[in-house]
Amino acid sequence: MRIKLLTLTAALMVGAGVSAQEPFYGTFDEPQHEVAISYGLYPVTDFMDMYPDLFGELVETGNRTGTVSLSYIYKLSEIVGVGGAFAFAGYGGNYIEPAGNPTYKNFFSLLPQAKFNWYAWRSLTLYSRAAAGVTLVDLREGNDVPANPEYDKTKAAFIWQLSPIGIEVGRTFAVYAEAGFGAIGTAMLGIRCRF
Repeated sequence: MRIKLLTLTAALMVGAGVSAQEPFYGTFDEPQHEVAISYGLYPVTDFMDMYPDLFGELVETGNRTGTVSLSYIYKLSEIVGVGGAFAFAGYGGNYIEPAGNPTYKNFFSLLPQAKFNWYAWRSLTLYSRAAAGVTLVDLREGNDVPANPEYDKTKAAFIWQLSPIGIEVGRTFAVYAEAGFGAIGTAMLGIRCRF
């Protein structure tokens, strides 16, 4: 019994020594800057009336653009990076009362963010991302309706993005996909450049 336990302990120590020689993410000689552009489907602004106190129930269902975002990350270490993202989402619909009058909502979001690389192997990386910031919500009536000071306005509100799982493939240039919830989308696809 002691020999089996000793053999098992020795095997674990040898395995730990071998794995200690292989860094988690490679060496930190890699590029520290990342710039990315993405398109996101179903941002929180599409399916959740987050702003009833700002605009109320003014419009019926209309056309949605999804979200286009541009982000920057500076890697502090092999695992953690910080930066910011800018996102745009748009919406067009018609007023319920008076019926048929067009209206437009635009969401311009600015979010400080953090990215956590939790698995890397060759050119494959799995990561998570969290961001929180502010969105400017711009509501405008169509050109054929006189300006209504009650509804033509711009407001600021809190916004977030939480992406628990992201996968990217590539080193200097990479493609990536994320699943999450927030201003940038529920499902996102994009390209990233490191330098």
